[in-house]
Amino acid sequence: MSEEILQIKSQINALMARYSFLKPGMFFVDLETGNYFDISGDKVFPDLAQTTCGNCSILTTLL
Repeated sequence: MSEEILQIKSQINALMARYSFLKPGMFFVDLETGNYFDISGDKVFPDLAQTTCGNCSILTTLL
């Protein structure tokens, strides 16, 4: 992988501070550039549903 996408990370960190009751984890890779974004991307979340759209895969928590 190439470089971390810091602009998105700072925006997500601001949202995480605003909604501190949430404990998100995410990992994204731009397949064209190899740039990535990671916040607790290695964290395991129980009860997830997976959705696939094109070249992406989205996991959402089942409530």
